Parts: sequence; structure tokens; C-alpha cells
Amino acid sequence: VMMKKRQLLLVEWTDITTFDEWVDERGDYTKAGASCCSVGWKLKSNNKVLVITDMRSDYSHCGHHTVIPRGVIRSIRSIKEVSYAVDEKGK
Repeated sequence: VMMKKRQLLLVEWTDITTFDEWVDERGDYTKAGASCCSVGWKLKSNNKVLVITDMRSDYSHCGHHTVIPRGVIRSIRSIKEVSYAVDEKGK
């Protein structure tokens, strides 16, 4: 059994906002947007997206993946780093 390190992150990001009522189209909606926070184990990261999961078990099994586009991320903070067992293939 091999050991692998994984970071637990707090990600602050802005979600889209939808108005489900009739509004004046001349209004200023540029400041709209829902402020969101997600906590999860970092799975993958590149210049387009950050992928986290909020459920993890032994041997690299995880669930509830969240893919957050980089363009909406306001901040990323590492909460902690842990080591966990992986299978023989290193996954």
C-alpha cells in the first residue's frame, strides 16, 4: 500500500444569479451574483477548472465531485493536508 497526500480546500466563488420576475432591462445587474463557499479535497487543477470532492474513502474512492471554473473563483485556502492509502496502481 502506498501513501498519497491530498489537500482539503475552502474555495470561495461567485455563482450566477437568475431573476424569475419581470424587471426593467435598464437596471444595473452587474453586481448580481451569489457568493458561495465549497469545502473539498482537491482532485485536479488546471488553468480552466478546479475539481474538488466532498466525500473520500480509503484507496482513492471519492464522490460528489464539484467542478469550479477558474473564472468564478475569488479565493482558495488550504485547510489541511492529509496522507491516505492508495492501491498498488497509485490511484
